[in-house]
Amino acid sequence: MQKSRHTPVAPTRTQRLAPGGEIDAHRHDDHQIAYASRGTIAVTTDAGSWIAPATRALWIPAGTVHQHQAHGELDLHLVGLPITDNPLGLDKPAVLAVSPLLRELIVAYTCDPSNDSPSHRRLRAVMLDQLALAP
Repeated sequence: MQKSRHTPVAPTRTQRLAPGGEIDAHRHDDHQIAYASRGTIAVTTDAGSWIAPATRALWIPAGTVHQHQAHGELDLHLVGLPITDNPLGLDKPAVLAVSPLLRELIVAYTCDPSNDSPSHRRLRAVMLDQLALAP
């Protein structure tokens, strides 16, 4: 993998990428979940590549150098989680099954990442509960 940049905080946001669009190699001090509600996302690390359609999400542990690539028009939802929040207990990248409920939680949570209201914090808590159950 080419030279990477360091972005300490893994962002939580929704981002659209054109077919073939990329987010260059980087790493975070936080964990990250990458979910494509439209299109397919590929994440590449030094350990391998993982591809996820809309029924799957990718777990990227803190410190993992990774890059994203869009296959098709991509609506990418990124969820950054502090290193203390590891609902999966995983320290290696993994592909997760995304239930219909988890899909809606991720989409809703990433549409307004700066919202710190009690209801948005509850949404996050339910999302973390559902992630812990994801195969």
